[in-house]
Amino acid sequence: MAVKEDLDIFNQHSQGKSKLKFEMRSYQDNQQLNWFKNRVAKEQRHAKALEESLGIVSEKLRKTTEENCIVRHRTKMQHEENKEEMYLQEQFFKDQIKIIHESRDAKEESFERLQQEERDKVKQSYVNPSNGEEKKYSGN
Repeated sequence: MAVKEDLDIFNQHSQGKSKLKFEMRSYQDNQQLNWFKNRVAKEQRHAKALEESLGIVSEKLRKTTEENCIVRHRTKMQHEENKEEMYLQEQFFKDQIKIIHESRDAKEESFERLQQEERDKVKQSYVNPSNGEEKKYSGN
């Protein structure tokens, strides 16, 4: 292929035929222009593909963010419900324990009273023997 110097020498010796110089440059310019057009078209396709991908990924991110927000809200609500239920269960069991303790205390008091009454009866029987027992001992 001819270089620029070769064309200059050729154009010096052939008068009026400088058209070859123009045509050669024009051909190179067309080749470069086509190459740049192809490159631009390729870059535009790439940019469009990236834009579409970005749109898809952005939509997925938006949906995922919404779903996460809903899950967080439901989890918080469930936590509050569980917390309330646990509180109510705790109160119920505390009340039941209180009732059991009060019942036990009442039974213990009743038992203590009965024991004390029995002790008192036994003491009275030693201090004041009953008439029936006196007759037994005095009759013999």
